[in-house]
Amino acid sequence: MSKLYSVETLLAGRDYISPTVRGYIVEAELTDKVYFGQGIDAYLVRIREQGFIKDKYRYVAVKNGDC
Repeated sequence: MSKLYSVETLLAGRDYISPTVRGYIVEAELTDKVYFGQGIDAYLVRIREQGFIKDKYRYVAVKNGDC
């Protein structure tokens, strides 16, 4: 029997590196507040940077299997 994973579970714990933020993803949540295009899901991710008290939030695009 194979395991079934959700995108939220797969994103959590991953490194997040951009020009303005460097940390790891604490949690991810599917959202419809941003549109990246057909066949792409938007996720709001919470990022924790080492040495910072406040977490930061970013949107990431994930290609879904429907396209």
